[in-house]
Amino acid sequence: MSYDVFVVAALEDRDMAKLVTRRLRGLKMRVWYDAKSTDDVFDAKESRAIDRSKAMIVLWSENAVKSSFVRAAAGQGYSKIAEGYPFIQAALDDVVPYEPYSTDERHGLVGFTSRTNTEGWFDIVSLLEKQQGRKHLKDWLLIPTKDRDAQDAWRDKHPKDPLAQKGQPVGVKKTEPKAAAAATGAAAATAAAATTARTTAPKSTPATKAARTSATDPIKPAEPAKPAAAVAASDDGDLARDGLIWWMLAAIAAMFLLAYLVRTVQARPSGLPAVANTVYATCPAGTVPRNLLDERLLQPGPIVDDTE
Repeated sequence: MSYDVFVVAALEDRDMAKLVTRRLRGLKMRVWYDAKSTDDVFDAKESRAIDRSKAMIVLWSENAVKSSFVRAAAGQGYSKIAEGYPFIQAALDDVVPYEPYSTDERHGLVGFTSRTNTEGWFDIVSLLEKQQGRKHLKDWLLIPTKDRDAQDAWRDKHPKDPLAQKGQPVGVKKTEPKAAAAATGAAAATAAAATTARTTAPKSTPATKAARTSATDPIKPAEPAKPAAAVAASDDGDLARDGLIWWMLAAIAAMFLLAYLVRTVQARPSGLPAVANTVYATCPAGTVPRNLLDERLLQPGPIVDDTE
């Protein structure tokens, strides 16, 4: 796809670049501008777009002279001047760009808005209309937006201009009013008939849903009605499955209850902690366990002289 204009701007000047792009497209020009770009890199895709464009507009500013993208894109466009490539420079502030762009004319866009034109904007449009073989675009810019009569009069004077196509691309023939009205009326009648058929149809019931065919509802083909025996068997299967689930849950609960009831509880002296699988044995006051009175434990051993 070819473009009438390639717009070059720094990321910080995106709002002004969008405005210039929107105003040029309002004049039915094909404009290339990457409004979604998030970096300052000039890549091969943009280089190919410049080769397919018929003109370039560079928006110079304090941010633009520091931008790597602006430097690279402007350099490629400037190199094509010898081939008759329109290289148009616009100024967003008072900053003077570096060589070789500082010696060429820059068209001021300070104060340029969606409803306000500047002399610099008129100059830019004049350069573009010469390159595209169009005329009197400045007169179009001076017509108020709401003055439909003046716009229609301008279109009548310039029937071959893209603005006279009323939104259709260049080279596309206008649709005959009668044919368009007939086509629109037929479409409206078809839509109305479909709406009437849907609103007057009786409410769906289980029987009508089962009997609905693909002819009346092309979106979802009708399913054949199931025999009564199949429906009953399906219901019995659902009930059996539900009953099995409940029996399993009841068996699990019974197991937990039985384990709780038969659990052995060991008596323990008061004040001692409960320890699993531990049996506490107590002795009367003033006594010791019998195994501590074993005679072997009370017999003295051999005397060992460890002083040497």
